[in-house]
Amino acid sequence: MAGRCTPVTYEVITPIEFVGLADEDERRQPLDVREEWETAIAAVESSLRIPMNAVAACIAEPASSRPIAVLRHSGRRSAGVAAFLAEAGFATVRNIAGSIDAWAQTVDPNLPR
Repeated sequence: MAGRCTPVTYEVITPIEFVGLADEDERRQPLDVREEWETAIAAVESSLRIPMNAVAACIAEPASSRPIAVLRHSGRRSAGVAAFLAEAGFATVRNIAGSIDAWAQTVDPNLPR
């Protein structure tokens, strides 16, 4: 066998857990990978917004050790983006379980769904 593949991993956390990271003074960046029309309806403040199909083109090189947390609508497709970012060399990658839908239910009930 020529070599071994190391599984690429990322952490899955809830929106509440993500918000709690700020209390630990951990640097983090939410990455919203929904389309522009979706983020116009509802968006998490301070999130970096890059549509899912543009992430590979926009992320030319691995980021520093700054953690990044991916969200989309419900969390299924954001898992693929999280895996891509982990494979691209991001040190700490998280997928926000339930994504923007769960965010609106648990963190910000005023956020349109």
